[in-house]
Amino acid sequence: MLTEKFNNKTVLITGGNGFIGSHLCLRFNKEKTNIYILSRNVNASIYHSIHCDINDRAELEKAICLCKPDYIFHLAAFKERTKDIDKLYEALNVNLFGTLNIFHCLLKNNINSKVVLLGTGEEYGSARSPYTIKTREIPVSDYSLAKLCTTKLSEFIFNEYQLPLVIIRPSLVYGPGQNDDMFLPVLIQSVLSRKKIEITAGEQLRDYIFIDDLVSLILEASALDSINGEIINAGTGVSLKIRELANKVEKITGYPGYIDYGAKEYRKNEVMDYRLDMTETFTKLKWRPQVTIDEGLKRTIDSYKEILK
Repeated sequence: MLTEKFNNKTVLITGGNGFIGSHLCLRFNKEKTNIYILSRNVNASIYHSIHCDINDRAELEKAICLCKPDYIFHLAAFKERTKDIDKLYEALNVNLFGTLNIFHCLLKNNINSKVVLLGTGEEYGSARSPYTIKTREIPVSDYSLAKLCTTKLSEFIFNEYQLPLVIIRPSLVYGPGQNDDMFLPVLIQSVLSRKKIEITAGEQLRDYIFIDDLVSLILEASALDSINGEIINAGTGVSLKIRELANKVEKITGYPGYIDYGAKEYRKNEVMDYRLDMTETFTKLKWRPQVTIDEGLKRTIDSYKEILK
């Protein structure tokens, strides 16, 4: 198994209590991996939990020096997608300077952890799709701008200090356990509850990747010593319209008629074509997505059915 690469290794996961972090922990838990979770909101768990804010340099240094991780999976982030100039301070403080604090601690203490950073396909923003890693990024929110700044910082750190790292840029991730701060969980829960939900006409093209596939890609990319200082697109290479996605939710749930298509206007400067070019990823990694959108939606919908019982 791929995760055997991490047997008897120590991993530190920032934001380990989040959607992606919790699924990553579950995958590591199948192997003999020593798992530390760093989070501002520590819950009781079977893992070593460290209460720490990545913007607290002193506490962060204590945490990293305590566990001396072989790998750091840096998932903690400010995730609000706004165009509020006041929010930009928080987005940069958490995403950019929080990441800089991790790099500073590793370099200062000569800890040669491999850092796996989670960016976002949204960094490409309103650039022409499909997005290759050579596409000039045009971010469209506080979140994607801060993530792009973090990507550039990471590339600088790798080039100047040779700290091993890889940057993963996922498309839209979905699956069981996702909070309702994203469109798909809200849509699914509304339809399952048989409540009306208003959406746009749904002509936007989107690439959705199931959480298990993303976790597999993250592990594959982090385990390869040959991939360092690089950006890895993480999608399926297949996109569909939001309207098609919503139709699938109606069909799988068996509750049609609760989605009001076209009731909402498109957002200003809406990205209508959001697709990642996966050619380089498929070439470099022994990885392909395994979960189709229909299977992924069914598994996700089934999980929400259990919650809503």
